[in-house]
Amino acid sequence: MGKRPAVAMLWTGYALTAVWAMSIRVALGFYPLGEPRPFLLRPFAFSVGLIVANAVTLFFAWKVRGDAPPRTRARTAWLLIAISAAAEIVRYGLLRAAASRLGAPSPGSVPLFPLSAAAGLIATALLLIAFGALWSAFRPLGLGRLGVAHWIGIAAIVATIPVLLKLPAQGAQALGALAPARLPLIVRLQQFDPVLIAGCAIAGIFLVRTGKDAGRGPLAAGFRCVGLFGLVRMAALVVPLIPVSGIQWIEVPATGAGIASDWLITLAVYYRWRLTIESRELTARLAPD
Repeated sequence: MGKRPAVAMLWTGYALTAVWAMSIRVALGFYPLGEPRPFLLRPFAFSVGLIVANAVTLFFAWKVRGDAPPRTRARTAWLLIAISAAAEIVRYGLLRAAASRLGAPSPGSVPLFPLSAAAGLIATALLLIAFGALWSAFRPLGLGRLGVAHWIGIAAIVATIPVLLKLPAQGAQALGALAPARLPLIVRLQQFDPVLIAGCAIAGIFLVRTGKDAGRGPLAAGFRCVGLFGLVRMAALVVPLIPVSGIQWIEVPATGAGIASDWLITLAVYYRWRLTIESRELTARLAPD
């Protein structure tokens, strides 16, 4: 498959997963928590799209990892991205299993929720470390230098962290009817999520700038996708907090884009793999007969 059809398929996967998440978000107003609903409108049904995205990420990240010399920051970054994708697959698998057992008489399925929260926490932490490793690998080349506007954006992100730290408790209250016995553990696991997402957003500013400095081509596109991941995830948290009338019309698409943002990592890894393919093709053309 050529580059453009593959990229179009990945962007389509992102769009479909986002629309699916938006539909489920809207359906919450028509199907109260605990009431039966069509399968495609169940909260964890769209996880199949995210599992596919992370499976593709795992495949390409592992292949790209082999391009970098051992014990280098670039190799470490792609390895961490691959492990993060594996953790995300486990996370969504656990969520799907937990959701399928909510109606069971035995409470034995409840621990699946904190396990999925732990897997998500690990995946986000690994991505944050990987983003830092990617930026530091290209920093010696003079890429990713920030201007005043970038530092203002970073300051704004840092300023929102105290407010975001209150979000897990609110989300946990919504889960109270599902897992009351495990609620404290879920809260403790989720407390760090906004901080990690804010860290990814800050790293995203560095990486978007690095992509701009890199010019054009798959490497620059990959950096932009990685950077957008952190910024989109951050926007999904911040937009609902904006005290503006009618913000719900922006909140729903922002939430959908944030939930589906794993596809942006998939796109970034695919762009990086295309750089390997193009380099091999160029080497083959220049090689003597």
